[in-house]
Amino acid sequence: MQKLQDFFEEYFDTNHDGVVSDEEFAKAKGVKKTETFASFNNALDLTGMNLTDISLLSKVGGDIDAIYLEGNKIESLPANVFSNMKKLRYIFLSGNNVSELSSKGFLKA
Repeated sequence: MQKLQDFFEEYFDTNHDGVVSDEEFAKAKGVKKTETFASFNNALDLTGMNLTDISLLSKVGGDIDAIYLEGNKIESLPANVFSNMKKLRYIFLSGNNVSELSSKGFLKA
């Protein structure tokens, strides 16, 4: 989870105080590491970060319309993990070991 926390601090901590507040999470904008994701306005690219726990994503809101989680070590999607991403349309999970999908992971808050 530390890699995900570090990523959030780098890209979402807009006041640079070392802490990502609930307000900063709510206003999160997409982060594209390459132009591969140019077809989406606010894609969040977390490809190849060796993530196992993505529960912190439940705090991310804003206008995220696509999330790339490819090439990680994710085995399950926690309940409500995408619930604050009101504009989310695409989730890319290839290259993971997902064996458990909670239907509650996709509920809108």
